[in-house]
Amino acid sequence: MSTKLRDSNVELLRIVAMLLVMLIHANFKSLGYPSHEELAASPIDSFVRFFIGALSSVCVNVFVLISGWYGIRFKLSGLGKLLFQTLFFIILLAPLLFVWKTQPMDFVHSLASNYWFVTAYILLLILAPALNAFAEQTSKTMFKTVLIILFIYQILVSYIGNSAWYDDGYSPLAFLFLYLLARYMRVYPPRWSKLNKYTDLLIWAGLSLFIAICSITLLHLQMGGGRMYNYTSPIIVASSAYFFLFFTKIRIRSKAINWIGKSAFAAFLLHMHPLLFDHCYANVISNWHMSLSLPLTYALIAAYIILIFFVAILLDKIRQGVYDML
Repeated sequence: MSTKLRDSNVELLRIVAMLLVMLIHANFKSLGYPSHEELAASPIDSFVRFFIGALSSVCVNVFVLISGWYGIRFKLSGLGKLLFQTLFFIILLAPLLFVWKTQPMDFVHSLASNYWFVTAYILLLILAPALNAFAEQTSKTMFKTVLIILFIYQILVSYIGNSAWYDDGYSPLAFLFLYLLARYMRVYPPRWSKLNKYTDLLIWAGLSLFIAICSITLLHLQMGGGRMYNYTSPIIVASSAYFFLFFTKIRIRSKAINWIGKSAFAAFLLHMHPLLFDHCYANVISNWHMSLSLPLTYALIAAYIILIFFVAILLDKIRQGVYDML
């Protein structure tokens, strides 16, 4: 008797979100934030990069929203799988220490920085039972009130106040809010979350365009504007929520998507590996951007991201086989 194939919409979201992670790293992390001089010399390239940056800045928030939507059920086996997957890629590429002549301690320090998501997510895993208990036992009114207060606090302390311990959203504190926001949307769907799915997509694109236009304007006035892309930016949070909601409203079933989506996180572990990122990702993309035409550069970057993504998927399938044997 055939088993029913589960929906693939969220697995597709994992895949798209990971590709957006790789895209934003190819953009702002590899090439840096466009300067005033770059804007004057190449306004089209600067605008495209700002727009792509805004579209892809939802990536990290989306992964946390997925966890909150389903609710993490903490198990030591789940934590063990995450740690094993991370260690697999760390150890797999460790021989590159000798190729690049990297000092071991420099490598260790880089791991903490490049794999920041892993450490932040582990704390979310540990706190998830308490967050779930709050979401299940509190009233709708109290839940909503706490969310609003948390959102205002995050804007004031992180986005406006630029607090170091919020770290622009690279922090478990930002994850806690996103997790609870997703739980609230799932348990008590607010009116703003019930829009047509294509309206959700238009809002995401519209907010991204707004950020890009504001960025160009602020850069032209030499007033910065890079903070608009922070994961705790209220516009990025709203954009992330609507991008996420679009995928919750589509229905698609595919064994291939499910198979790939299970290993999507491996693409983060591969391309952000400290022994690979600078040499084989950032520097390669930066050299293309400086020496090639813009259409060719964008085409090569897209192809390179897809290539690395699928290499990571195949390596992770090996990792899954090793884990099953152990």
